[in-house]
Amino acid sequence: TFCVLLAYGMLQQITGLRLQDSLGYSSSDAIKGTGALMTSSMALMACVQAIIFKFSVKNPARLLLIGALISVLGFYFLYVGSSFWIYLAGMAILGLGMGLMFPANLALLSLNSKEHNQARIASINNIGKGLGFAIGPLLGATLYQKTTDLPIIFAIGLAIITLILSLISMFPPRIKSVHKI
Repeated sequence: TFCVLLAYGMLQQITGLRLQDSLGYSSSDAIKGTGALMTSSMALMACVQAIIFKFSVKNPARLLLIGALISVLGFYFLYVGSSFWIYLAGMAILGLGMGLMFPANLALLSLNSKEHNQARIASINNIGKGLGFAIGPLLGATLYQKTTDLPIIFAIGLAIITLILSLISMFPPRIKSVHKI
């Protein structure tokens, strides 16, 4: 949760700047474009979660992995994007990935913690959300000052970390019991 929302939080800060610097948008057009791009990702994320809600999640680890792969693809589109439409596709793809990852992440947290730890685990997850959204815009602006592509490259790195963590979640460690004879 933290990695994904940190990366997405960076986009909130830099999307308008990228539209101005990379595509030559005026300030007012960049604000409108940013609104459309951010809305596309959030709308698709909400739609995906509404659809998933209708079905039981039988394999949350697989859903997390698929969402992470899709998110990496979305960030890649944002990196190579040379038009508003490619940015829009990237943001929509990113929304799809996040829409798959968040419910899967919560399901995995719930399934892998004891009943008396459920509230604690949910709180830690919420702290990750808050920190990601608080740090993301600051980090995005800082990285953007170095070079305009650096926040997206960093976001791709975070998405890859999420992908690796989701792969690890598919193969939980097996604890062998030791019996003394």
